[in-house]
Amino acid sequence: MKIAFKDSPHITITMGFAVVLLLMLALSFVGLTRMANLYWHMEQIVKDRNVKTERAQVMKDALRERALLMHSISVLTDPFDQDDEFTDFNEYGAMYVNARHELESMLLSEGEKTILARIQTLTLVTQPQVSAAVNTALNGHRAEAQTLIREKAIPAQKAIAAEIDNLIKLEYAETEIAWTQAAESYQSARLLVYVLGAAATGLGLLVAFLVIRNAQRQAGSLRHQAMFDRLTNLPNRALFADRIEQAIHISRREKQSF
Repeated sequence: MKIAFKDSPHITITMGFAVVLLLMLALSFVGLTRMANLYWHMEQIVKDRNVKTERAQVMKDALRERALLMHSISVLTDPFDQDDEFTDFNEYGAMYVNARHELESMLLSEGEKTILARIQTLTLVTQPQVSAAVNTALNGHRAEAQTLIREKAIPAQKAIAAEIDNLIKLEYAETEIAWTQAAESYQSARLLVYVLGAAATGLGLLVAFLVIRNAQRQAGSLRHQAMFDRLTNLPNRALFADRIEQAIHISRREKQSF
């Protein structure tokens, strides 16, 4: 029983040091892991939102250029100039379609899916009107083509452009939400690091206290063993000699006998 009692402080201290070490390792692991995940998450958000915004902007620019080219085709009289404008018109149409397909192939939120669905529906309605206006202009009926452009094609394209603007606004709004969520995750990770750090510090102080107290107890035990008899627990010769020596020093200093 005595051996177990004497060894228990050492076991407690050893376990304390082990727990402190584990907490420090956990603190380092959690801190590095959470910060790495947060950085990766933000990097993905930035890349994803930038690509979506850029594709939406391409759609908007292509739509605007097609509107300008429609007017050019309707006022030009030279067939070769009309053909050149018509070629550019088709290229911007392909650019618009490719950008929309790239957006639709990405991971989308419900809001993005809803807006893209409306854009697709409007595009299906608008495309025949735009084609009719351009073909009418190419066939030489400029006045009729301009009427179709002014009354049907342009209003329909404005509706699509408005939806594209809504998509761009949504991308900015969702980016702000993602930044807010990332900031909250950062605060949560920082709080966890603080808690683990405080726990490790507190446990380290406790272990240090136990080490100091155990050292003091061992020092006191060694002094007792040196100054007292183990069998009778009475003062021994070493303690007697120590007290005699102290008395001699005091008497010399005070110039008194003892």
